[in-house]
Amino acid sequence: MHALLMRPRAWSAQTLCLAALPWVVVPCAWLWYAFDSGDGFLQPGYACELPLLALAVLAMLMRPMQWHAALVPLLLALAWLGAAQWWNPVPEIGMLTVALRGAAVVAAIGWMAWLQRRFDAHALPMACGWAGLGILALTAATQCEPGASMRIGQPAPFGNVNYSVHLAMPLLAISVAYDLRKTARRALVLGLCGAGLATILGAGIISGDTCRASWLGMVSAVWAVLLLRCPRRWHAGLAIMTGVALVAGWAASFMGGLDPARFDWGVAQRIYMWRASVEALADPAIITGYGASSCLAVLPDQPSFQGFWLTLPGWTSHPHNEALSVLLDGGIIFAGFLVWALLITLVPLWKRRDEPLCAALLVGWFVLACGAMVETHLREPGGMLVLALICGMSWAHAPSPSRAFAAPRWLLAVPTCLLALCVGGELIGDGGPAKAVVGRARARVEALPVDDHRGRQAELERLRRRVGALDDLDYHLSVALGSQGRLMESMAILASQLRRMPCYAPGIALAGRMLAMGVASPPLREAHAEALRLASGWLERVPENERNREARRALQTAISMP
Repeated sequence: MHALLMRPRAWSAQTLCLAALPWVVVPCAWLWYAFDSGDGFLQPGYACELPLLALAVLAMLMRPMQWHAALVPLLLALAWLGAAQWWNPVPEIGMLTVALRGAAVVAAIGWMAWLQRRFDAHALPMACGWAGLGILALTAATQCEPGASMRIGQPAPFGNVNYSVHLAMPLLAISVAYDLRKTARRALVLGLCGAGLATILGAGIISGDTCRASWLGMVSAVWAVLLLRCPRRWHAGLAIMTGVALVAGWAASFMGGLDPARFDWGVAQRIYMWRASVEALADPAIITGYGASSCLAVLPDQPSFQGFWLTLPGWTSHPHNEALSVLLDGGIIFAGFLVWALLITLVPLWKRRDEPLCAALLVGWFVLACGAMVETHLREPGGMLVLALICGMSWAHAPSPSRAFAAPRWLLAVPTCLLALCVGGELIGDGGPAKAVVGRARARVEALPVDDHRGRQAELERLRRRVGALDDLDYHLSVALGSQGRLMESMAILASQLRRMPCYAPGIALAGRMLAMGVASPPLREAHAEALRLASGWLERVPENERNREARRALQTAISMP
């Protein structure tokens, strides 16, 4: 290890805080649960909102200074995302995402301002490495068996463990890339070790899932380090070729003739999700977007969503790709502002890439971007916290040559206060991410008396207004209405369920029973016949796996009903 690691007293307060960041999140998680309402549906990673708030408050308390030029497009992007709330089908859930992104921008400003007091270009990369190792250590501590560290839903302080490992990768890459600028031999050793470990992770021997970005992060880090060690005149060409190859390969995976049935469920469900996202953007909405977190309500309306649902039965709150998430949220306008800000941030680093820290930060950004191609972890609190830290370091070390400006304090106070209100609503009310909202509502529905059909209907209708129809809310509403004798309303909403979700077996079975009783309306008969045709086709296309076995058998039973 570098000699500096043996002398921690030489580190500045900023580097010590960065190195200790993962361990700061642990008491935040304890505090989070202490104020939790006790329903158990809050995601552990949302405790990262508290460090985000702390950094945002730090930004407001700093002395007046010249902010980075990237703040202009970032503030415009936030303003546009806020305006998109007017047409957002899930404005309540979307407001939390807007608040988190706003707080991340302010947190990056606060981190930059604090670093400018004493920027230790030698210790910061090492602190990044210790922070990345801390995230991995906390993630491993939450697991109970080999191969579980990448499985969906496993809790960890920075979010689900697949998010946590993704966020450790760029921090580790910054540290290693900085140290490897000294000798080419070290870069060669790193390349060989990284390639071997990436192969193990990609094969699922350790990670438990071949579609996670752990192996992609390692491969991208090794490639970025080797690219920057090539002669300087090759850098631009190799960088462009790498970007084009990555985007082309990703697009070919779902826009070409690739059959998702050839892959395991993890890869297949992503292909279907990306296809559904492109289908949702194939109209004028690609210009303006649908609003923050709108994929909750938008994606289930797309034809390819049936392939996703039958591969991994359930609903989703993100499209598993950051670029598609940005386009769904705010369209080309929102994406344009973000690309503008990204160029202002990265161009100064690129011009100074001969400097070890600038090169290391570029590697970190590249690893972050590669992970974002198969996940949407940058919309979660843990991801936004890490993004704010890397962004603040980039601004502090390589400020833009463009003219900066003095930002009024109220611009910083607005997103900070908004996030504070959202956090309060999560802890003491019925707010929070979609998973928490749905979990609480369904728990209340299950707690109602069996004969309280009106109460069940009211709770389901309220949930539908908050998160959209998801995959099964219309079916449960139809059952609640039918139990009250409101058959025409029940059949109308059941027909809507069948048109949206033809692969949902309970809906087909309920419609089949109504047809057998002779009470089905003509629209319901048509919807049922079309659902049977579509469901049969999807059953042939989507192979059985360990996660869809029960749903497939239920669908086969529903289709075969007389």
